[in-house]
Amino acid sequence: MDIVLIQAFKFDGIYDAPQNYERDIYKDDYLNVKILGFAKYLEIYENKISGLNDAHRNLTNSKKKRIQSEIHDLEVMYHSKAFLYIDVAIPYDKLKHLTPEQLWDKPPHLELASNLFSAATSAITACRESIVSPSYEKISEDFYARENDMITRDFSIYHIKQNDISMMHLDNREIDSAIKVFEHIYNKKEFKSITSLFSQSLIPTENARLFSFISAWRSLEVFIAKSQQDIKEISLGKLRNKSDDSPDYKLIKKILDVTDGKYHLLQRFYLLAAYYNENNIEEDYNEFQYIQKVRNDYFHGTNIDQKDLPLERTQKLFRKYFIFKLRSELK
Repeated sequence: MDIVLIQAFKFDGIYDAPQNYERDIYKDDYLNVKILGFAKYLEIYENKISGLNDAHRNLTNSKKKRIQSEIHDLEVMYHSKAFLYIDVAIPYDKLKHLTPEQLWDKPPHLELASNLFSAATSAITACRESIVSPSYEKISEDFYARENDMITRDFSIYHIKQNDISMMHLDNREIDSAIKVFEHIYNKKEFKSITSLFSQSLIPTENARLFSFISAWRSLEVFIAKSQQDIKEISLGKLRNKSDDSPDYKLIKKILDVTDGKYHLLQRFYLLAAYYNENNIEEDYNEFQYIQKVRNDYFHGTNIDQKDLPLERTQKLFRKYFIFKLRSELK
């Protein structure tokens, strides 16, 4: 018997998904993350019902009606949606030494699920069209006992939420790319802190917009900081390829001379932009400067409504440079 955590997240950025769609992003004996269409998602929901209620045979009429009503609600709300499904199983034999308080206070499943979610959502975001909403909405998170692929006991309560955001069709080529990116970044220490932060910005209905914005900003900040060791080498390489009279040469040279390698965050970003995106340095620099100013103003007491925090612009800028890095590593 396994104790299983199953999470389901609705893609806010996909509509009209094939109902029988099913693609594994990652799978081993105990961990699975995949994308599902509605019919496949409903199979999991009905498997839960049949396992918990003796294959649905012994239910009272009122309970059957309630279940049919729940299924009808799912069909109305989600028939054209796609879902990110995460399944983390741990054999009961590995958990039975824990008291119930130890197990449920901090289930070991949660860290494993978080790693899967972080890598999968970051990979998918990097590989989808930039105009698509990158957000997800958690619609269920439940613990079960499972034997022989049949759920036999429920430890938590199913819940449904809904949110409407602009969406696009599911593209298999994007998912093919996302699987490759997932394989590249999953469980790599250099990416783990970055993708963990960024993924928390992708569930604003769960984390609230302020926390999502902070997560997006921190992911960008940490991404830049982790590039620190490359910055001087990057910058010197750029100088060798520029005219002494060019504006870029003068600014990069000034940064290197004045700071002696101890760069402010804004300067670090400029140097990264000079390396990755030379033709749009000023545009990206100005965007970063704007986001940083809003962030600083908010936390220094300026009255800014949370809905006006530039969450999507921060996500977009992070995504842009995350893709640059992935492309340089996956050539």
